[in-house]
Amino acid sequence: PPTDPQTSWDYSNNSDTRSFEATNDVTPQSSRSQITTQYDNVELRPVKTGKGLFPKITALGIGTLATVDGPDRETIIPGHVNNSIVGGFSGAVLSDLNLLSNSQMMFEFGAQMMSTGSLTGYQLPSSYTAYWAAPTQPTEYDEEFRLTYLGAAINFKYYVKSVTETGMFVKAGVLPSFLMSKTYDNFGTHLFNETRYGEFSTFDLLLTGAVGFTYKISNSLFATAEGGGFQGVIPVAANYNIYNAGAYLGLGISYLL
Repeated sequence: PPTDPQTSWDYSNNSDTRSFEATNDVTPQSSRSQITTQYDNVELRPVKTGKGLFPKITALGIGTLATVDGPDRETIIPGHVNNSIVGGFSGAVLSDLNLLSNSQMMFEFGAQMMSTGSLTGYQLPSSYTAYWAAPTQPTEYDEEFRLTYLGAAINFKYYVKSVTETGMFVKAGVLPSFLMSKTYDNFGTHLFNETRYGEFSTFDLLLTGAVGFTYKISNSLFATAEGGGFQGVIPVAANYNIYNAGAYLGLGISYLL
């Protein structure tokens, strides 16, 4: 072991793994003698401190509940639409970035997909229904659009204990995102289509925040869960002043490097 009296080390003997810390009361020579006397085939290795530049990598599966908000929300989500929320699934691969040489305060970056959208609807104007509509023709219609984005997550992350321990964390940041795919469904109604929205925006900047918990399974492996929300700042559609909004839950694993 090194002569530094506060250096932490692990040593193992087959399945028996314990921690050993050198102190001023035990010299390196005598400590080595004591360990060798009690255990055969002793292997000393440094404890992971979480203070490297990239201390932990996390892979998450993400479920979202999304809708839209903004000044024109009631225009595209009239009163007959009781529930505007749509569900979706996506994922992320994220890495902690330790620029502060601190095992609690980290930056986080990586690739993250986000599924958004909303159930919307259309109320036929009274002037149209009075002149054109048959008595049996519905005057209220439902529709739905879904958007999938791929972005670069940039977060500030704080571990309540340490990146190397079981415990809670909080994070907040931004997710600059590019539109990868979109779907629209008018449920068989051909009176209107997605052109009434104009073009869907190909870029959005999502503000994100989350609270999470990480559970230490082994020296390097953690189970991770986090729940949070997102809010877009760029209008989703050209013809309406609406914005992405919603909540998400992420479950996955983390690896301590």
